[in-house]
Amino acid sequence: MLIANQPLVAGSGSKLEAFLITETHHLRHTPNFQGTGINGKEVLDLVRQCTQSALLFLVDSIAADGGEALLHQLRQEKHPPLVLYVSGTRRWQSREQLDLFPAHALLSVDSVGSGRFNAALATMLGGSRYVDELLLQQASQPIDATSKLSSRELEVTLGVTQGLTNRDISLQLYIAESTVRDYVSSALKKLSLNNRAALAAWATQHGLHPATTTVVGPKHDR
Repeated sequence: MLIANQPLVAGSGSKLEAFLITETHHLRHTPNFQGTGINGKEVLDLVRQCTQSALLFLVDSIAADGGEALLHQLRQEKHPPLVLYVSGTRRWQSREQLDLFPAHALLSVDSVGSGRFNAALATMLGGSRYVDELLLQQASQPIDATSKLSSRELEVTLGVTQGLTNRDISLQLYIAESTVRDYVSSALKKLSLNNRAALAAWATQHGLHPATTTVVGPKHDR
């Protein structure tokens, strides 16, 4: 087994993921498994209790910044861990961003359970850096400006583009009018815009209009 002689630590911001990771290693009787932290402090404490460099499997859900600050901090430890980083929600915008990220192996969550996991682990343990080809493909793709908004914010923005009021949009989406107002404010803030007219203009400029997009949810007849 590749990891038989090193302490193993895991980290995930999801309690369910953390539980499943821990149970899997217990069932497999993984040697030297230290535990799974659900936040930066727990991961740091687990790493610090190791008397040699650990293998750290870290999921990007561990923190709002994807764990980047934690990884920089871990590099300063007496026994810095070897890090296999699993990327699920993080958006990689360039090859340079991947190259500068402080992990020894970068793996897409879509590659977990495939041969790429073993390849990443073997490459890392062999002293080289591994970057998943799926992440390289993502980093090479043009950035979609609409990816700045959540799916719900996009739906609300489409309503704004159609000239609907917050009340109209709330009836279409079956959510509170105050929630629509919050989504509009959030979209304006993310896009650095000042008002609904600017938001509608931005949406049209980026192809978000009734001809190509449909707001989810039927209208109420009132």
